[in-house]
Amino acid sequence: LHSFPTRRSSDLIQKVLPITPEQDEMLFEQIIHPDRSNDRNVVFLQTDGPISESDLREALDIVSAENEALRSAIVYRHVTTVQQVITDRRIPLELVNIEQAGSREMRMLRDRLLHAPMDLQRDSMMRVVYLRAEGNFMLCILTHRVAFSVAERRAYLARLMSLLEERYPNDTAICGWREIFEASLSQTRPQATSNSRESTKIGIKKETPPEICVYSENDGPKVVFIHTANTGSSAYYRLAARIGDRVSFSVIEPFNLYHMDEARFGIRNIAAKYVEILKRHQPEGPYILGGWCYGGQVAQEMACQLERAGEDVKLLVLLDSHAIASAALREISKGMTTEVNRAYFETSPLFADLRESGMLEAMVTNAAHTTEDMVNHTPDFYHGDILYFKPDQIPSGISEESRRYWMKMMEFEAGNYEHYCERDRLRIVHTPHEHDLMMDDASLDIIVPELMQAIEIHIAEGDHLT
Repeated sequence: LHSFPTRRSSDLIQKVLPITPEQDEMLFEQIIHPDRSNDRNVVFLQTDGPISESDLREALDIVSAENEALRSAIVYRHVTTVQQVITDRRIPLELVNIEQAGSREMRMLRDRLLHAPMDLQRDSMMRVVYLRAEGNFMLCILTHRVAFSVAERRAYLARLMSLLEERYPNDTAICGWREIFEASLSQTRPQATSNSRESTKIGIKKETPPEICVYSENDGPKVVFIHTANTGSSAYYRLAARIGDRVSFSVIEPFNLYHMDEARFGIRNIAAKYVEILKRHQPEGPYILGGWCYGGQVAQEMACQLERAGEDVKLLVLLDSHAIASAALREISKGMTTEVNRAYFETSPLFADLRESGMLEAMVTNAAHTTEDMVNHTPDFYHGDILYFKPDQIPSGISEESRRYWMKMMEFEAGNYEHYCERDRLRIVHTPHEHDLMMDDASLDIIVPELMQAIEIHIAEGDHLT
């Protein structure tokens, strides 16, 4: 082993393991396409406050000491058998300061992390960049799947967040990330190992989910939400955990993402499709519909269509949905829509499951369609009751152009939907965080009681919101 010409003299070899057939396939693709990022994953995890370099270094050392795969390298040159070598290396940690969050420097950093060629013999299987930008703090974590599985990576990240949470117990973002990774870890299904090259080719899609995800089914009122623009039912798992014992809660999955050959374009068309799905799930009303962002737009259109058909819609719940219903709003929305680009899907932990299932290209394509649908839809007037949740903060880490859009939408009482409903049937509730954090505990502490009270009033008494 000590004759390997590729090892650093500082690396003490502790163990040599054979690699799996799947890892062998990844290596083959890595050799042919060294700059391809299919088997790499970058997540950007924002924290509420700063983390000291010493605390972060200590936490990384603990994680790597507990998990030897993080210190491994793959030897595949100058030897007859490809091997995974465990050494005493440390997880690299880099500190970066950027003057403006969302700036060109931020995008360059993402590209550098995701697309820079990796030497699997010399580079570590995990690298961490701690980013400080305009008072924002972010952990950028790069991992490589050659050395360990998706489930193992989630376990490493959950452990890292747990260690940081011990040092920073008041940082709700760190606690939130720990909960997310632990929850996704518990939902991970073991994947069968295959010797076939087909198992890791680009574009292999995960199994198509049912058209609607039933989180809970009981004697409570039926509540159906619509997926967000770029995620499926998993976006609502925290909400489902809080209300599932009191209502039957379901979420319609993104039809277009999994049925691109049958895709429905335009909010009215996709809403009509979802009304069909809703009727199969719940043939008769009363209906309670809701959605976050894009999901709210579709839910509002579904409520309008059901209303016109004479159906009983008891309540419409909108979580920071926006009616971008004028030429001026559509013009300033361009800055917001450019933030949802390929790098966003390549790096956000929200899309880890779909990325790792070969759905990256499908996500990028679908996002272009949902964005176009969002900014080109003028809502119809809805006559029923609406419960609208409005965040009090503008999203952080965005460009100045995008900030113009969010500042403008903050001027509206209810995302401009106040102009497409009867004002005395609209109730607005403020939440403490920004748009992307509406499923965090601090926001749900407000959303859940208000939502349950409105549902109970409408089902029990049929009263209007006041």
